[in-house]
Amino acid sequence: GEIGEDDGADEVGGLDLLELTNSILSGAYLSTQTHDSFWQTNTVDSDNERANRGEINRIRGNNSDIFRSTIETVRPFDAQLIHGFFDASVLVVTQDLDLFRAAGYRNTSVEGTDLEFRQAAILVQQNLGRIETFDLSGDFSDILIDVVGSVQGSISGNDFRRVDLDVDNEVASIIASGDVVGSSPVTGAVQSFAIAGSLRASEVIVSGPLELLTVGGEILNTAIDVTGSEGRIDRITVTSDISGTITSSGPIGLIETTVGDLGGVIRTTRPTATVGTLSAARDLTASTDLAAGVSTIVAGRHVGSQGEPALIVVRGALTEFNAVGQLYSDVVVGSTIERVVLGAVSNLPGQDLVGRGSISAGGRIEEVS
Repeated sequence: GEIGEDDGADEVGGLDLLELTNSILSGAYLSTQTHDSFWQTNTVDSDNERANRGEINRIRGNNSDIFRSTIETVRPFDAQLIHGFFDASVLVVTQDLDLFRAAGYRNTSVEGTDLEFRQAAILVQQNLGRIETFDLSGDFSDILIDVVGSVQGSISGNDFRRVDLDVDNEVASIIASGDVVGSSPVTGAVQSFAIAGSLRASEVIVSGPLELLTVGGEILNTAIDVTGSEGRIDRITVTSDISGTITSSGPIGLIETTVGDLGGVIRTTRPTATVGTLSAARDLTASTDLAAGVSTIVAGRHVGSQGEPALIVVRGALTEFNAVGQLYSDVVVGSTIERVVLGAVSNLPGQDLVGRGSISAGGRIEEVS
């Protein structure tokens, strides 16, 4: 029920400490409201309006879960569930949420029937400090995290699976020590998105700058869409392969693989959206539609794949095109090309690796070697 105090001036106190030990908070509703707020009304200015007006200062759990429960508060300063999970529950914070730390965030009700299903969500109506798991060892799964303001600290854990992250303003940091799978981060800007594992079957939407995305594994069947008048991609660094689509309304600084292939589709949309470097440690098999000039396209082996040629379109000028191996794709450049470098391969009976791609330029091609 409602926990609070009413001194006649419509002021609400709250709950200083919610402490759980070797237990489960199950099917509970915890909030700080005026005593008569149970009278539901559609009148917005009514004194009986049901609203969060007090605080839950601390939540402490030791080997305890919060399960199928709802917690509504103005501002929980510190919430920690040691060896405990936030499971199939909803947390609503009217102002800022400074810290929420748990062993994991999940929704086990998805395994039940339709009548047993319950949403798992963390809803913050202003800014978020940190949501994290202990030692980055716990997972986020089947949960919505919605922040109206900014994430000023970080959202960090091990695996992120089927996580909907919606941040209206900026995210300082997202850290995954495992994989990000089937998830949809949507935000206004991202300073740093670090994934130690792989990014798979996900959709990343940023309506502003994506400053840094690092992936220790691969990007597989994932759409990265950077939009808006301030949209740009400063750097994407991936250890293994890249597949899927990468779209930016503004400039791209660097997209690179340090071990694997650079594939998929890469696009820019604004006429001023230049590209710095596209770099593949092995094959560069991507198709591109780049609205402005490109500084460097480089492949540690081939550009394109035999039998599956791609189309590389650069609507501005291209400074350097460098492939240690052969060219299997077709390259179309709207302006000049300063330098083209292609390597040598075997051309023997039964082992014909010679590329049959083409290079077309709207201006001059100054050097080919």
